[in-house]
Amino acid sequence: MVRSIFGLAETGHMTAERIRATVAALGGGLNELYLHPATRDDFTGHGPGYCHRAELEGLLDPASTAALSAHNGRLGSLHSFQGAVG
Repeated sequence: MVRSIFGLAETGHMTAERIRATVAALGGGLNELYLHPATRDDFTGHGPGYCHRAELEGLLDPASTAALSAHNGRLGSLHSFQGAVG
């Protein structure tokens, strides 16, 4: 079960800086970072005004991945964590 969901208020605008700040605030257990990363911002079904590419770049940013590693975090879809935490 997800302990907390982060990024709802910043949906479509979770930049590397916001991701790092969010990771620093994470508690224990399973936490969700609410993102919609993509390689383009203008695809069919995109979120109007969303910066999908910036969210992807934020996830791939070396400082973001280092922050996740420092907190024993790992990336994956919510589905990939089902059953991992009771």
